[in-house]
Amino acid sequence: MGACGAAPFLPSTINMPPVEVLLEGGAFMRSITQDEPRCRAILEALRQRPPFLFIDALDFRSPPAAAVAHFTFPEEAPYFEGHFPGDPVVPGVLLVEAMAQATRCALYLYLGVSAPGYLVRIEGCRFQKLVRPGERLTLRATIEDAEGLTGWAGTTVRMVGARCTVFRSGKRVARARVTLHMEALPVPLPEVSDTSNKSKGG
Repeated sequence: MGACGAAPFLPSTINMPPVEVLLEGGAFMRSITQDEPRCRAILEALRQRPPFLFIDALDFRSPPAAAVAHFTFPEEAPYFEGHFPGDPVVPGVLLVEAMAQATRCALYLYLGVSAPGYLVRIEGCRFQKLVRPGERLTLRATIEDAEGLTGWAGTTVRMVGARCTVFRSGKRVARARVTLHMEALPVPLPEVSDTSNKSKGG
């Protein structure tokens, strides 16, 4: 597999200087209104929208077939009122969702296109440390394999597997391998080296 920049269909945003684009609160909406391309890339990669958008920054220094993203779960999020009263903890299911969203960002950065997709498999999931609201998280998603299939009504379907890790202050707090079912990708999916037999450490 060649370098990321070798693909002619990559978005122009990939060539912008290394920068993290924060998409939080009002600044998020203003950036989108001003048509900031690096902010727009996250919305193009993901169909999710607030309050279920768990990527607020994307690092364009990410290696090929991978994404480095960031998110902070806000302390005022309503689910912390019940999870748990007086002892707020980020639900593990939301960490998995954030990993899946980082995987979609990796696919978008690699192909330069987005398509409807759904999380269909979670393997080897481990939650190693509690995550609290207000803590800055780094999510790394690396695409390990992709399979082309012919789906319902002749649509093109891709099964995309990725190794995902969540870090806080450089220390791993969660990891999983996720598989997405992607429909009708408008360009051929480049071959990705199968690293499934390699170490799954973050």
